[in-house]
Amino acid sequence: MWQIQLLEKPDYRSNSNFLDSLQQGILELLPYVHEDRQKKALYVRLAQSYFYKEDYYAAQAYLDLPGLSFTDFEVLYYWLRIHNLLGQYQKVNSLFPEIELGLFSPRERSLLYAAHAETFYLQRQIDSAIVYLELAQTEYAPKGYRWSWTYSLAMMYAEKENYEQALPYFQAVRRSLTAPDGIKIASEVTCLRLQSKD
Repeated sequence: MWQIQLLEKPDYRSNSNFLDSLQQGILELLPYVHEDRQKKALYVRLAQSYFYKEDYYAAQAYLDLPGLSFTDFEVLYYWLRIHNLLGQYQKVNSLFPEIELGLFSPRERSLLYAAHAETFYLQRQIDSAIVYLELAQTEYAPKGYRWSWTYSLAMMYAEKENYEQALPYFQAVRRSLTAPDGIKIASEVTCLRLQSKD
């Protein structure tokens, strides 16, 4: 069965060679950049590249540099994701209620809600994960995430054996013209399974 991926587009795969050359280019450029805002932007790009290479401690080191702030969406988003993937859920749970969500666009808020859904999902707190992922979809489902989030909600309801709630989500993915083929096929199979049980 297709796995739940709340925050990665299902077809995304990092290219290690590209990320290596990106990091090298940024590191060569940094000594020549004197404006703080540009320097901070380069640090965030370095953190992102390490994140996608799954070197979470190096990514965290760049996000912890002075001058970077949680009012910057990308700093906050990657900080949340890194701590989730390192299993440091308590840090995320204590920070999230303090985030001033009004500072961010609907798209950014939806991704922050999804990041918090991931926190709960990884802790196996499925009810809370569902609440935050539904908030993410209600706020604004960015292109590329909508169908994976819909499928993830279906899977979480199915994990709870709440098939009545799961079925409409599976059907929506199955009928979509834009959902990735992998989750469309998995949704089709699951719908047939659930309907045969009825």
